[in-house]
Amino acid sequence: MFGGKTLAQVAQDRDGVTEHLTVTMKHLSNTPRQQTRLVIVGTCDEAVKAGRLARHNLADVTVADHGPKNLRSDFVFPTYEQVKFVADGGVNPETKERRMWPASQMASRRIACGTRSRRPCSRVACRSPT
Repeated sequence: MFGGKTLAQVAQDRDGVTEHLTVTMKHLSNTPRQQTRLVIVGTCDEAVKAGRLARHNLADVTVADHGPKNLRSDFVFPTYEQVKFVADGGVNPETKERRMWPASQMASRRIACGTRSRRPCSRVACRSPT
């Protein structure tokens, strides 16, 4: 959009900037559109401060936030009991039987095995101590 235009032309092309942010980039989430707006308006602001532009018309160009593009409706948050079970190392409070390694021991074993932290522990041959 801005390839052949000078900074002064972009600074005065309010409709073009608005169309770029709302039409050309509409398939993107809010974050990259806000970042693009920040770069364009920030560049024009700095050019005005440096005296390269007298003024610009982009100061109040906004990007509407319509929420996340891909809302994960299938995500279920764990209950407090489930989080506590994992944090306690998978110890069944009734039988005191350990079902899994404590989280800190799992992390240590994964480091010792040379696996990356973002990989699930199921790929590592971790066995329960019981």
